[in-house]
Order: sequence, then structure tokens, then C-alpha cells
Amino acid sequence: MIPIRDVNPTRITPVVTLIVIAACTFVWFFIQGRQDPQEEVRFLYEWAAVGCEITTGEPLTPVELRDDVCHAEPTFPDKDPGIPVLVSSFLPGGTAHLTFKRWSPWILG
Repeated sequence: MIPIRDVNPTRITPVVTLIVIAACTFVWFFIQGRQDPQEEVRFLYEWAAVGCEITTGEPLTPVELRDDVCHAEPTFPDKDPGIPVLVSSFLPGGTAHLTFKRWSPWILG
């Protein structure tokens, strides 16, 4: 059986949970889902967490993107590698990912 709510009753409306679910859904359908493939890749490299950026603390360079290695001049020089860690929490990888990633906060939030 698929749960749709928690067994513990709530007395207040989960406003923050609803805002997060709405924001993620909006980003998926109106920002990520409406782009051509090249723009989507650019959006993801600019806003999503990339392992190399997190471990080095520096944005990726065009050479690193092309060669799939970490070194020199950043592609997005103004990108703070810490922000994408937070932003990536809200970027779904697909419709099923969006559904299941928002289902848990709905049940538990």
C-alpha cells in the first residue's frame, strides 16, 4: 500500500512544505522542462552541484567540462560552489524523481 499521509495527525497546515513542493514543481515544469537540451545542460552546470566543484571549491573551466577533468579558469567565474549544493536539493532529475522526491516531505512534513 502506498502511503499518502503520516499516522500522526497535524494541527497546522504545513506551509513551508507546501512552498517547497510548489517551488520544485515550478522549477521543473517552467524552467528545467521548457529548455532545449543545450540550455538545460548549461542551466544544470551553472546551478547544480558538480562533484569537482565541491571538492576543489572552484567552478569548472571549459576545458574541464570538455575533458571531464578538474583544473584552471572557471566557466562560471561568479558561481559560488556552495550554493549549488543547496540548489541541487530542489532540482529534480525527471518527472518520477520530482514525484517521489516531493512525496516524502508531503508525508513526513
